[in-house]
Amino acid sequence: MEDHKELRQYIKEQFFDSYSILEADNGRTGIEFALKHIPDVIITDVMMPEIDGIQLCNTLKNNVTVNHIPIVMLTARGDMDDKLSGLATGADDYITKPFNAKEIVIRVANLVSQRKQLQEHFRATLSNFSSAPIKAESMDAAFIKKVKECIEAHLEDERFSVTELGQELGLSRSQLYRKLDALTGYAPNEIIRNMRLERAKKLLEQRAGTVSEIAYLCGFNTPAYFIKCFREHFGATLAKSSLIFNHLALMHQFSY
Repeated sequence: MEDHKELRQYIKEQFFDSYSILEADNGRTGIEFALKHIPDVIITDVMMPEIDGIQLCNTLKNNVTVNHIPIVMLTARGDMDDKLSGLATGADDYITKPFNAKEIVIRVANLVSQRKQLQEHFRATLSNFSSAPIKAESMDAAFIKKVKECIEAHLEDERFSVTELGQELGLSRSQLYRKLDALTGYAPNEIIRNMRLERAKKLLEQRAGTVSEIAYLCGFNTPAYFIKCFREHFGATLAKSSLIFNHLALMHQFSY
């Protein structure tokens, strides 16, 4: 987001080959675009018409739908007050104008890489069924913790779906999809299914019941569909050991 047309074009040229780009010439339009499209990164000037970069950052960082998006602020040299104000509202990085093209490309690439590392962390968090509490060190971690708790509370309910999860979190289906896809790389329905499968895996390892019983306990409406999902999810990682697959096959055979 930048009101200077030539500078917007210059920035756009640096990322044209690697990113789909949305342009806004004022902060109000930038906020609307961010809420509608949920981009991977936002680059904004501090000085913009209607709503400036500081206000934009404050608005987006206080909205659960988009507060995970890294924001890079462009400032004029020596504007320390702007930097401090931006940091207070959650800006992720600063670049002082005039800047080198390679610098902005590298900084954006680093932010995207950090988000991918967080995705892996949050994926692991959603698959972890240990009793140890999750430390909410950030708004993103707190959101993932809430997602996990909501799903865990309804694992046995086969009717619990993305719609119900969104309602509990106060987000629409599309907002929930974009938020979780950005944080984890998974769609909401994948997260629900994968958490059910992780729970089922632990129950199977503990011989906690028949396949049918465990399938229903984990929200699957038929053992056959449960086995199909289980093999698709764990087939590669459990290829070295047939223990659980044998257990599935035998118990499914005699569970009726």
